[in-house]
Amino acid sequence: MTLARRTRMLRAALALLVVAAVAWAGAMALGSAGTDAAAPDATAPAESDLAYLWVRVTARDEEAQALEVEVVDGELGGHRRGQIPAGSTGTLGCSELLTGVSGIKVGTTWVVSYVDEGQVALPVTLYGIESPEHFGGA
Repeated sequence: MTLARRTRMLRAALALLVVAAVAWAGAMALGSAGTDAAAPDATAPAESDLAYLWVRVTARDEEAQALEVEVVDGELGGHRRGQIPAGSTGTLGCSELLTGVSGIKVGTTWVVSYVDEGQVALPVTLYGIESPEHFGGA
């Protein structure tokens, strides 16, 4: 393996580590922001207000904090699937994500959540983004 390839691999691994650390720190800050850890975050939607979709990233716009995606089929366990059909393409607004879009690669698959207001087409604004492994997928 060449030094240049090792360097690229190390940079990619470091970028993923930074994204994970920022996400973890954000989650910890949200969890410990109030004095009562059991009290729900006033700005966070209830789980029952969220819908989930599997998406494949087709393009990324860091300046606009947006992803272009295609909705794909995937298992969501007990989570509610959004009404946007598989095969749909469009934009996901990522301005609410703590991590931004810089660590999200084109061609990768993710499970995203958004506040369900009966949308049947994209665009939507993301509430969260998870690895498919979290939902039992590959």
